[in-house]
Amino acid sequence: MSSMTTLRLYRQILKATKTFPSKNKNGLYKEIQLEFRENSKLTKQEEVEKKRAIALDGLDRLRAFSRLDGKSSEWEVRLKGPSTEESR
Repeated sequence: MSSMTTLRLYRQILKATKTFPSKNKNGLYKEIQLEFRENSKLTKQEEVEKKRAIALDGLDRLRAFSRLDGKSSEWEVRLKGPSTEESR
């Protein structure tokens, strides 16, 4: 797993959300804030690691879409598969 801190991961996800080509950026931003707030109460390390893996995967996906021109009709996105321990 990456040595990225949870706070840094959170900030990078919020930053990527700002450039995500969607009309619902604000809703997505608030949903991410809420999810991180709810998950901050997790105490089991296994649950925390699962949520971090999901967040890292989400960040990869946000970044893939954030580079796209929202006005273009020709998009090409290549996503990696899920990056959880179970899939390895």
